[in-house]
Amino acid sequence: MRCACGYVFMNPYLSEQGSQAFFSGDVAAEFPWLVDYEKVMDQTPENSKTFKAYGKALDLLEKKKPQKGRLLDIGCGSGHFLGLARQRGWPVEGLDFDAKSAFAAAQRCGGMIREGRLQDAGFQTGSFDVITLWDYFEHVEDPAAILTQVRRLLAPAGILVIACPNHKSLLFGAALFLSKMTRGKFFCHPLRLLYPITHLSYFDPDFLSRQLPAHGFVEFARRYDETDLRRIRLNPVLKLFVAVLFAAGRFFRLTNRFNLFLEKQNDSDLQEAA
Repeated sequence: MRCACGYVFMNPYLSEQGSQAFFSGDVAAEFPWLVDYEKVMDQTPENSKTFKAYGKALDLLEKKKPQKGRLLDIGCGSGHFLGLARQRGWPVEGLDFDAKSAFAAAQRCGGMIREGRLQDAGFQTGSFDVITLWDYFEHVEDPAAILTQVRRLLAPAGILVIACPNHKSLLFGAALFLSKMTRGKFFCHPLRLLYPITHLSYFDPDFLSRQLPAHGFVEFARRYDETDLRRIRLNPVLKLFVAVLFAAGRFFRLTNRFNLFLEKQNDSDLQEAA
């Protein structure tokens, strides 16, 4: 569904509790075409597009925050990003609703990892210099409420990073077109791979950049990246087709993922914007 403001969301949608239950269960049984990407990243992190995206994001953050203040990753999963940030000198903390993931993150990065929901985590106001949302924002029922909580937790001039799928990517557009033209007989499967039922909202970087000042954040940088195809099982022909779309997406800045880097506005700027 699409709202008049441009916000795209799933309707009917899987509740946030349902999404949490899904990820806490046997994901491999539900999505057999998913590769165990955690093992892939552990074995060859230098070849992982995800690790490269993490590194480039940290490069940008370190230019903005050379003192490397406290960093919180919400929806931290098994802690690969936090582990890399810690290696580079950031004091890190993480939060994830899944007990297994939170335990793995604590083992990997040695930082303080909490299990549960953001609203119940008990973080102190203004206690973080950077908060990252890697593949988290598209899974929440109320994005505006999350932004309010994140803004409260950030120190003055704190930075928010949102990384999620790009609804206006060339891949999504081509897949949707082919799926409609063939009445779901072609390319419906890859759409489900990259845009599963656990995604409650669909964003593009321009939409978020327009909407976020009303929530107290202003974009100062943007990056485009793409899904690592090693994380899903595709036949060779389909994999080649997707790779070609990815290459075209890089050229036109219509890749299937994006990272927004946003700075927290002070209260006076937010009141003027309102």
